[in-house]
Amino acid sequence: MKLFFAAITLFFSVCIVHAQTYKTTLDFGKKTDISSVYLYHNFGGLEFIKDTLKVKKGKVSIEQKKDFVQGLYTIALDEKRKTALVLAGENFTVEFTVTETELKATWDKSANNDFYIAYKQEELNYNTSLSALEKDFATYQRTYANNQTVFEEKVNGLRLKVDTLRLNRNNFLITNSKTNSPFIKEVCNLLMLNDSIAPADFLKTEEFTESMATGEFLSFKIQRYAMEYTRLTQENIALEATQILGKAPKNTWARQVTYFNIIRICLSLNESLARQFLKAFEYEFPNAEMPVRVKDMLPKAPIQIGDKAPEIEIMDTNGQMRKLSDLKGKVVLVDFWASWCRPCRMENPNVVRIYHKYHDKGFEVFSVSLDRNRDSWLKAIEKDGLIWDNHVSELKHWDSEAARAYSVTGIPNTFLIDENGIIINKNLRGEALENTLQSLFGAK
Repeated sequence: MKLFFAAITLFFSVCIVHAQTYKTTLDFGKKTDISSVYLYHNFGGLEFIKDTLKVKKGKVSIEQKKDFVQGLYTIALDEKRKTALVLAGENFTVEFTVTETELKATWDKSANNDFYIAYKQEELNYNTSLSALEKDFATYQRTYANNQTVFEEKVNGLRLKVDTLRLNRNNFLITNSKTNSPFIKEVCNLLMLNDSIAPADFLKTEEFTESMATGEFLSFKIQRYAMEYTRLTQENIALEATQILGKAPKNTWARQVTYFNIIRICLSLNESLARQFLKAFEYEFPNAEMPVRVKDMLPKAPIQIGDKAPEIEIMDTNGQMRKLSDLKGKVVLVDFWASWCRPCRMENPNVVRIYHKYHDKGFEVFSVSLDRNRDSWLKAIEKDGLIWDNHVSELKHWDSEAARAYSVTGIPNTFLIDENGIIINKNLRGEALENTLQSLFGAK
């Protein structure tokens, strides 16, 4: 039984059909020079353009008619200035503050969006607390390696704390489910977890609906099933993936999202199998955009030690373009990570310590975040004390061009680059990274 499970921050959405038409007004101010904004819908963690909205006299309205798929959307001016917004059966106005790097939203009388913000904060608190407990677990493993009795006592204490965290989060969902909002009620019911459910009942065919496909909830369910209810190996992954796919109704968004997730799962164990599922995906949905996006996410050719490091040129935390090649002449650790990646966060203290030790000798860190939420990314940088300047992110989650260029299909993932821009090692962490740097700089 696993002590900890991967808690994924969800950007969720549910499809609720109303006979009534609802209207959301986007207000950018009378003095704005903005003439249009983009409306994106999220399916399985990927954003798909839904509409280009024309702004007139600083305002534009979004009408939610009967066939409107309600849930979580993204309002965007460009790649870096975007914000999430719940559009689900409410009439309300959103006022935007626009800067060179951000698009900030405030609203009046939107219970759905108030809940969404509260949920994100609850999830952040939960993940922060769980990360601290996982660090304690790692400490106990080292400290009591030769005393199994004391180790088990300590771990039992951690289990109780984890149970308390999960209970508190479930209580938050239970409390918020007692609402008049169909959206909030539906989301809370979807997110509540019950560990007593048997593996065979965890993924039910009736759950593979369009409502779960929107946002990332279906993705969360599939990923959690793969992590907690199966023991994936080279031998059984084809059978497990086929069984999961068999639950998804044909010709639906839910089936596309299922294909996307089983391809991601297969990549970590059997890339050939992942490509077989992609071929089936393309055959079944020949005119769909998602198979094309998934194909672009697959690694082109594995990056090898001795290869020239692909260029990375992405916006940094200040909205300025930052290039990896600008660090030529330094030994650079290219570190792919994310605020939601617990193993990454656990490794960050080691990277900080090693950065302090070798920075003056010519060592730099170039951090590439696979976050989607800018605030979560910036808060993680501050909380973990990542003091170097080289922080970049496309804020596209797994749909990252930099990740594709480096064949990154899982994080944390690191590449050590020498003064001439050549990859000299990969996936170094902790002691292995420190020993390698000591060897490099000790020879100078």
